[in-house]
Amino acid sequence: MVVRNDEVDDFTSLEDLEGKTAGGAATTVYSDIARKFGAEVKTYGNVTNDVYLRDVENGRTDVVINDYYLQLLALKALPDLDVTIQPDLKFYRSNQHAVIDKNADRLKDKINKTLTDMKQDGTLTELSEEFFAGEDVSEKPDDDIRTIEGID
Repeated sequence: MVVRNDEVDDFTSLEDLEGKTAGGAATTVYSDIARKFGAEVKTYGNVTNDVYLRDVENGRTDVVINDYYLQLLALKALPDLDVTIQPDLKFYRSNQHAVIDKNADRLKDKINKTLTDMKQDGTLTELSEEFFAGEDVSEKPDDDIRTIEGID
């Protein structure tokens, strides 16, 4: 969650979204979460991420719920904005998949072996830190995960 710097303590749980205005795309799971917890969602068409962030800063919206790493990179690129990521509310990382022919067993085995080797030799960590603002996304989080019923 991206919020104004002076309002971090106003967002300590999802229930704090009640009565707030969240910026986001109409069909994202993040907007669904905001709606589920009582926020009004101000939807945008095809805009760049800085528009969402500037609207939080100028008070047009109160919060943007979005991908942590995307927002982390955006805030590093826009350090003059008076917004921050609420540090205590995180959403479970999504999994990414590659589409291959279901009968491509040799290719699947090669991909899995390469990924295992890259994990063991530290390459995944190095790539992760390079492309995710120093964060290691190759490891599963060791946090308590709250399941939100009714959100797909």
